[in-house]
Amino acid sequence: MIRTGVQIKAGVFPPLWRWEADLEELRDAGISLIACPVPWCLVERAPGKFDFSLFEDYLRTAAERELRVILAPLPEPPVWIQERCFDLPEYRTALLAFFHALAERFGREAWLDAWRLETLSLAECRCPESIALYQKYLSSVFDSVTELNTRWHRNYFSFDQIPPETPECLPDSPETMSYLRFQRLREVGFFKEIVTILQQCGRPDVALFLPPRMSGLLPEKQLDIAVAVEQDESYAEKIAVLASSSETFCREGICVMERSPEYHADSPDVLTPERLYRFLWNSTAYGAKRIVLGEWDKDSQFNQLTSDDFLFDRRLDVLRRYREQSEKAASLLENWMPESGTVAVFRSRISERLLQVKGIYLKSALASFRGWVRSLTFSSTPFNVCSEESLDVLKNKKLLILPGSPVVTSAAAEKILDFVRDGGILLCEPECGAWSSTGIALRPDSRFIAEATGVLEMARMVPESPVMKFKSNKKMCALKTGPYVVPLHVIRKYTEVLIPYRDGTALAESIPYGKGKILLFGAFIGASAAVGRDPELEAFLNSLLNVVVPKINLISRNCRVVSGFSGKSRMLFVFGADQTEKIELHFRKTFWKKQALRDLISGRRITVSGAGSIRKIKFVPDPSGVAVLAEEGVRA
Repeated sequence: MIRTGVQIKAGVFPPLWRWEADLEELRDAGISLIACPVPWCLVERAPGKFDFSLFEDYLRTAAERELRVILAPLPEPPVWIQERCFDLPEYRTALLAFFHALAERFGREAWLDAWRLETLSLAECRCPESIALYQKYLSSVFDSVTELNTRWHRNYFSFDQIPPETPECLPDSPETMSYLRFQRLREVGFFKEIVTILQQCGRPDVALFLPPRMSGLLPEKQLDIAVAVEQDESYAEKIAVLASSSETFCREGICVMERSPEYHADSPDVLTPERLYRFLWNSTAYGAKRIVLGEWDKDSQFNQLTSDDFLFDRRLDVLRRYREQSEKAASLLENWMPESGTVAVFRSRISERLLQVKGIYLKSALASFRGWVRSLTFSSTPFNVCSEESLDVLKNKKLLILPGSPVVTSAAAEKILDFVRDGGILLCEPECGAWSSTGIALRPDSRFIAEATGVLEMARMVPESPVMKFKSNKKMCALKTGPYVVPLHVIRKYTEVLIPYRDGTALAESIPYGKGKILLFGAFIGASAAVGRDPELEAFLNSLLNVVVPKINLISRNCRVVSGFSGKSRMLFVFGADQTEKIELHFRKTFWKKQALRDLISGRRITVSGAGSIRKIKFVPDPSGVAVLAEEGVRA
């Protein structure tokens, strides 16, 4: 069953008598979880002397009222610890001792629901111990300094000479890229140690919430992923990215953690009851098993969930209503899983490290990724986000989008091209694979797309027009070029020019490759939706999806749909406008097995009509604009 909760402010508890009354109020509103931080500095007052008495009475009181607890260790060191680098043996031993003591004290309590680790991070350090560890890492990667010099085009005499940053006088960045990879592996090792301690000292069924950047990096562990979001217009796609990540989709659960209400000080209407209700159902639609709202402190002027203002009672009513409705559909929601669809978006972890080094030059790639995700989310297209480690997901896909990924390893390139040879469609933005994994810029003729197709990219230039107009599957499209374009060479009688450019070049080409085709664009077309929705990009995306056989056609453009299954039963989450408006959706004939649906929120019966290969429904959702549709007769 989906559980809702609130976060407790670190180290701030009311008097115990008021705490008991507050817990009763929260439980009555449907809250079943509290997330409680445990700062290191409050439990270890002297070296090796741990005292958890500050928390014990409050946690026991919560357990007596049948509330489960998510404990969040906060590694804020005590004042007697001066050096705070994890690579220092003294600090490392003390920090791990804190986690060990915490797990020994609370790890086997029946009320413990999860360990919240998504707020943890390992700070970068340039102390002599860290640099020595980095240089030792290099010696394990390369057989000798000679091999390193050959691959990096350097002239070092020993590993001890190698700095963590590339000198500014050099054009490429192998030192910096390697140091970023080392930091990544260092942080993965840190989380592995923490997870091992918590699992060995505590109950094995206690969940562990990790940050999204750890998704798929601890394959031997069964872990959940927690995502922190604000209730703004972009939170839906943030959750969608996490839910659609191939690693998360196949293995990990999701916990949505709302950011602290202090972040909402400039937006006093952000936690209105209506938005709170949609936030809860949005999180449910993308597969969240736990939804934990922002910090709960009745004395805080920013806390709009529980502060005593004129919307207080209405917010509690929303929580009660969500609890009642989700309990009625508990069996369906318990097994609910969003479907992965036939579209994938490539997100290169190595490219993200390169973006840290070349951020100004390569920021268009990251903006384009955001734009494609927003367009896929709001055009109600199921998709997967895949990385270098999860390209096997392409076996079930028909369209792969490469949003200007600057680094594409040879192994990833081989799998991507195999996908196209087998009949897939590859949409490739400019400068994909333009850099090596060590941060060295590659010539246009040595990039994997050029080697596969023979089409070369030219240098960036200012576009003649801000809009590119062309036909896609007999539909006219107009896409924004952005601040610059990358013209493409044309190979006559081989490439189909979609958007001609000057001097015999093109801004878009279609190239046959095996049983599939490659769509090359000379502009970061996804970047137009990085900040807000772009209807033209969504229209182009829909024209592409017509080729890969869409299951849902949004006739009403004012809604968003998340489709999936509960067991073998089809379900649909529909999010219409805030105002109640009629929604019309068209489906393929085989989408629904039955001709009648039931809205689990409003309780209304909806008839599936239509003839031929198209089926359609028309209905008005409840005033919130949210509907959860299941086939009539399926037990909730």
